Amino acid sequence: RFKSSEGVHFSSRKLKGNALNLDYSLKEKRLTLWENASLEFMPEDESSLPVSIQGDRIEYLKDQKLCILQGNGHLLRGRSRSSADLLKVELFDEEQNIKSLYLKGNAQAHLEDDEDESGQVRIISADEITLYTFLNEQKIRSIEAQGGCYFKSVSAPENWTQIEAESIKFELDPEGKLSAFHASKKAKMQEKRQGTSEHRII
Repeated sequence: RFKSSEGVHFSSRKLKGNALNLDYSLKEKRLTLWENASLEFMPEDESSLPVSIQGDRIEYLKDQKLCILQGNGHLLRGRSRSSADLLKVELFDEEQNIKSLYLKGNAQAHLEDDEDESGQVRIISADEITLYTFLNEQKIRSIEAQGGCYFKSVSAPENWTQIEAESIKFELDPEGKLSAFHASKKAKMQEKRQGTSEHRII
């Protein structure tokens, strides 16, 4: 077992990290960082983007491919970013791509497809948000949100859809297009299309 409270920085081919405090259990393959803690997962494929996480405390369970961030949690990948009081990041086996992301407490997500030049942005806030991706890709497969949900999709300044509800679920196809959605409890949808003066509220 290795511990340090004097500030650490480490780097390998697939993983980089920093923190003021570190506790690493070789037997359990568990890495715990706290105070100014950050980890960055480096992709082997140069066309892919790294996944960076920051928080007051980070626990990385290598065998479970799971990172748990407690306090001021942030995740960054390309133009997308997420934040919450608690984050759980599950990785695929190769530890390069996110399998699922769970956010709880002041949860917010700003999502952009780095391969899409259309400029579409999806913004979500709720008490809890869960995102799932397609196998070994960084394309989102589904989004689920619970409690005080707010969702806005913007593809141009005057081309947007906004949804508010207590519960929201979206399904996306591999191209990032919306294939299905469900909103319940106090659900309200507003829509504005570029080139028209019409503003629809449902």
